[in-house]
Amino acid sequence: MLLHRIFNPLKNQTWVAGAFFLIFLCATADADAGKNESNRKISVGAVTILTDNFAELVLFYKNVFGFDVVTNNGSYANFHGVPLAIASRQTMVEASGDPIFAQQATGQSFEIAFAVQSPEMVDTLFRKAIAHGGEPIREPMDTSWGQRVAFFKDPDGNIHDIYATIPSD
Repeated sequence: MLLHRIFNPLKNQTWVAGAFFLIFLCATADADAGKNESNRKISVGAVTILTDNFAELVLFYKNVFGFDVVTNNGSYANFHGVPLAIASRQTMVEASGDPIFAQQATGQSFEIAFAVQSPEMVDTLFRKAIAHGGEPIREPMDTSWGQRVAFFKDPDGNIHDIYATIPSD
């Protein structure tokens, strides 16, 4: 939630804390190497959620958030307008040549913060996530830093949040 306060001007973007850390490391490495910052063009093309429940997870994100599927070959899907993809673990093993992708992760390795346009939309999407197989973690609440936030688990058990800035009077 601290990232929400720091990066609140970046509304309508989906961010993962690890992506910020990776960008920071790349930026630091370039600066240390004396490269001109104006020549650097770094962006996160996609955060990929690995799963053994491919079809269920694609439908969950499509049905809850209304993301249009651009590509879906049955083991890899990405969505229009958001840097999010879903891939079967086996697809990533085949693509990378590394069997580590087949191993189940334990614990929470990442969190996606879904920024929406209004506090009411937080409540609506939270209810929709639960109706489509998500699990409630924290009901929508107003925070001391001026946002409405709700936490949920997707059908694979990944914990994410939905948030919006509360308009000032």
